[in-house]
Amino acid sequence: MIFFRKLFGLVSLSSLAFASSAYGQIGSEPQPIDIPSQPLGAAIGEFVKETGVQVSVDTRLIEGSQSAAVKGVMTPSQSLDRMLTGTGLSANSLGSDGFVLRGQFALEAEEDTLLDEVVIVTTRRAEEALNDVPQSVVVLGEDFIDQSDIDDASEVFNNIPNVSFIGGSNPGFIQPSVRGASNLVGDGATSPAVGVFVDGQIINPTSLLGGIGSQANTLDLERVETVLGPQNNNFGRGTIGGAVNFVTKKPTDEVELVVDGEIGSFPDGKGSIVLNTPIIRDGLLSARLVGFGSASDGFVDFLTGQPKDSIGFSDGGFRLNLRSRPTDRLTIDGSVSFDRSQFDTSNIATLASIDAGDPVFDGAFVDENQVDRLRGNITISQEFDSGRLNLKGSFFSSDNDFPNDTDLTSFDLVTTFLTQENQIVSGEARFDSRKFNLPKTLGQIAFNTGVSIGFTEFSSSSVIDPGTIFIPPATLLTLPDGFDITLNSDQEVLTFGVFGELRWQPIEQLEIAGGLRYNLDDVTQTGETINTIPPIGLPLPVGVPLTLGEETFTALTPSASIKYDWTDRLSTYFSFSTGFRAGGFNITTTSLDSFEEEFSLQYEGGVRASLFDDRVAITASGFFLDRNDVQATALELIDGIFQPVIGNAEEARAIGGEIGILVKPISGLTLDTKWGLNFTEFTEFTSGPDFDGDGLPDDLTGLDLPNAPEHTLSIVGDYQHPEALFGSAFPFVRAEFNLRTSFDSGIGDPDDVDFTLSGFEILNFRAGLRADNYQLEGFVENALNEVYGTNIVLPVFGGAEPNAAVGPTRRFGVRGRVIF
Repeated sequence: MIFFRKLFGLVSLSSLAFASSAYGQIGSEPQPIDIPSQPLGAAIGEFVKETGVQVSVDTRLIEGSQSAAVKGVMTPSQSLDRMLTGTGLSANSLGSDGFVLRGQFALEAEEDTLLDEVVIVTTRRAEEALNDVPQSVVVLGEDFIDQSDIDDASEVFNNIPNVSFIGGSNPGFIQPSVRGASNLVGDGATSPAVGVFVDGQIINPTSLLGGIGSQANTLDLERVETVLGPQNNNFGRGTIGGAVNFVTKKPTDEVELVVDGEIGSFPDGKGSIVLNTPIIRDGLLSARLVGFGSASDGFVDFLTGQPKDSIGFSDGGFRLNLRSRPTDRLTIDGSVSFDRSQFDTSNIATLASIDAGDPVFDGAFVDENQVDRLRGNITISQEFDSGRLNLKGSFFSSDNDFPNDTDLTSFDLVTTFLTQENQIVSGEARFDSRKFNLPKTLGQIAFNTGVSIGFTEFSSSSVIDPGTIFIPPATLLTLPDGFDITLNSDQEVLTFGVFGELRWQPIEQLEIAGGLRYNLDDVTQTGETINTIPPIGLPLPVGVPLTLGEETFTALTPSASIKYDWTDRLSTYFSFSTGFRAGGFNITTTSLDSFEEEFSLQYEGGVRASLFDDRVAITASGFFLDRNDVQATALELIDGIFQPVIGNAEEARAIGGEIGILVKPISGLTLDTKWGLNFTEFTEFTSGPDFDGDGLPDDLTGLDLPNAPEHTLSIVGDYQHPEALFGSAFPFVRAEFNLRTSFDSGIGDPDDVDFTLSGFEILNFRAGLRADNYQLEGFVENALNEVYGTNIVLPVFGGAEPNAAVGPTRRFGVRGRVIF
């Protein structure tokens, strides 16, 4: 049997060597095709009968697969491509001998050595093979997510090159950065630099709230796609640095129940349950329900005296996905999810305690924070002979309450009560054409076009209760009870976009594409500062009472790419892309000032290769990212209060690259390495914040961009013994290593506030048993007990020492999963 599999593989590979020259000998004449959706094996049989074209395939690749419906006048090659949509298979021409189908794992001998994996992605908003995408894309698949027990966005970002993040004062806050393009902090921020999406729906529409929205739920995912570089044409507003898309599993027509539980040493525990079931058979309606919950005593201690008290958090929620296929050509997907997180100010620790390896929060006040998030969407996909029409509508809402100690000292000085509400409603209509034959020898073309619209409303109210305030340079003033400073802001953003892309394939190996998007953002901002002074309790407006700012920002963002497949194992590409995010208005205690829109321009080249009989897969990319009118946040001391102020640096640049190496040297052993190199700099920043107090903007030219380490590295080694210990239980060991070098978590004057944080190295170990219907493992996370900061946190009022958001310390425990 092994001999015949090897022989079949050799014949397939040798045939592919002359496939390009023979292409056109088959599949060149259009003809009527009508093959309904059905089991793929039966569909292939009908295809052979209708076209007379032979198809070779290993039956293991098509077991359980369903074909897409094919109807219309088209060439056999076009109809076969349409039939394979969503199956993970691709058709390779064998000249006059027909086609061979290649799948997620190419004809794999029992030595388990081949890596020819076809990964389906939607980074260009339509399903296609990863190797067909002419840009740098990193995909974490279902197995990787599950085997690494990834349960929050920070662990996702740790495994993607040139992606970084800063944390905040709670475990729900995280702000990602891609290639040095980082999200902002401030009520005036209208859109993020890095969009975070769930099934193509943005969940961080405003940058300040994006710290919460970026924490996508990672349970029951099919994959996480991260596309590096500007993505306006594909994902719309606020993706000047890149986009991260969490793709959830869709319901199937099978009954499945998965129960997962974990106990850790903080102490902590979590559990989840997944139920997939058909409601109406034959694909008419299926459901997939996910429920989850967790609780933890935390890893930061709160000094209320002795002994120390830990600060904890908990969360819980559900997600329901529905799928209906009333006809072979119509698919309707719906989803609704809700989650609630409750936590103390649990991720802040003093810099001294971080240096000592024992994170402690030396504050005077800790109270429960809460975040509620509700998300819903519906997608209708209708196939036509000429292509596919997708209609999408979505809704996202977040309600946040953050009471916290903002003087960061053991004295009862300043307490802030922050509430935020955010809603976004959006819709998109998009048409993706099939490939059309051009006259004579001009090849084939395909196009997509569409329109999107969205409305975002964000409101924030911050009540600052200063028992004592600091008046520079060294005066403490005790205030009577009831003295409050209230900062209110309300923002409305209407977004509109029209986009399109044309792809031309003059020969099978070459694709040339160009796209254009028109962007419109209408931003309306109101804000007020109210200072309440007892005993008369009279509200006295100060600064910007009920001030209104409104402005419309428009832009055209073109893109282009060229990709060439030298062989079926080697391809190269070059791309050009642009990005845009709208401007907005700063709200402080004394002003409402505008900042301008930002533009980005990127050139990128890359290569993908499979070597040594498919035992090694290599991806490499290099980029130059130029940004103009860069929106940058700095904390300024205004009226004795540290306030985030967004300004525009004239220019910034990032130069670097990513390398990914996937190796399977022996049966059962996989080594996965991802390395990112990124050099960033403000090449012109003469309008920086006034740190020296001379009343003039400082020149910050030459500073590194915040949240942009030079090196990021992840190495994962997984060994599963090829022989079962008993039954179908295979023993395994797994090691995971993540590295990030030092970086600045914000923009500041090193003589005043130094935002530089040391890098960190995280090492995890896992071992246990994997079987067809269960998994059991023991783990040690952060085995070296690295205590590290992810973000400098300043007190609201000046004078106190800064603290830092801190990452999890060493944790060990056990995890089990059962599949029914």
